[in-house]
Amino acid sequence: MKSYGEKWKDSRAKFSVRSSTNETALFAEQELSGENDVPYSLTHSHKFELVATVKKGESLDLTFDLVSGSAFKVLGMMLCVH
Repeated sequence: MKSYGEKWKDSRAKFSVRSSTNETALFAEQELSGENDVPYSLTHSHKFELVATVKKGESLDLTFDLVSGSAFKVLGMMLCVH
């Protein structure tokens, strides 16, 4: 979600998807802005294309790092085959 107001000024977060069995295997990484320049919040969808196949029964580690600002809002996540 991109939000409006002083709390969200310069809000950026980095999302990293790694293998839970091999921490050096980075499947996807993306940095996103959480700031909106209009006076209301907007929901945005972002798709992560994984660079490797995750087999059924394997686990992923998803890390969120606040890069700048003081707050970042994530409303939901979905895992699917597309």
